[in-house]
This record gives sequence, C-alpha cells and structure tokens, in this order.
Amino acid sequence: MATRSAIAIRNLDRSYDVIYCHWDGYPENQIPLLTTKYNTAKKVRRLIAKGDLSSLETTIGWQREERKPSPLYYFERGDEDCNPRNMSAQEMLEFANNCCCEYLYTYLPRWGWRHDEL
Repeated sequence: MATRSAIAIRNLDRSYDVIYCHWDGYPENQIPLLTTKYNTAKKVRRLIAKGDLSSLETTIGWQREERKPSPLYYFERGDEDCNPRNMSAQEMLEFANNCCCEYLYTYLPRWGWRHDEL
C-alpha cells in the first residue's frame, strides 16, 4: 500500500512549489533522504522541477530495469500534467488532502525541512 506525500518548497513571495510523491512517504523513509540529498534550496528546486514522483528514491525503473538510486518521475513513463504546481499555503494543504497524502514535507529556505502529518 502506498504512503502518499507532497513535497514543497516555499518561495520568496510565500507561495509554494509542490509535487506529489506516491510511494514510501512515511517520515522514516523521506526525512533521511530529504535532509541528506536535498539539503539546499537549489537541490530541492532541482528535485521539484521535474514534477510528480512515483518514489523519492528507487533502484528499479518503469520497465523493471535496475538503475542507480534516484527519484522515479512520472514524466519518465510518458505521463503528462505532472508538473510542479505553484500555490498558496491553503491551496497546498487542499492539494495534499485531495491527493490523499498522509504527509507534507516542506523546505523552508534558511530553515530546512519541516514535515506535517495530515
């Protein structure tokens, strides 16, 4: 069963860029990955720029091929309309709830990661 999550970064204008992540969204998995591999705003923006994820890190691709540990994006299998979304804090919470997310991970530049159970 999937543990859905949303991953976001706060922008200077206090809007958020947000993506959906389908698998392994529980804190024991996401927090170590986010805090070690995506620990700067530049790295987080690069992660989010490619859109929604199946998994934040996996070694198996869409064709069941082995790959180095990396995010698995929906665009890689040809999905459309999975780009990051820019929204207000309220819209971000509504998005996460509408996607049945159990967790929301938000990067706050100069502060780091925050996570909330929804």
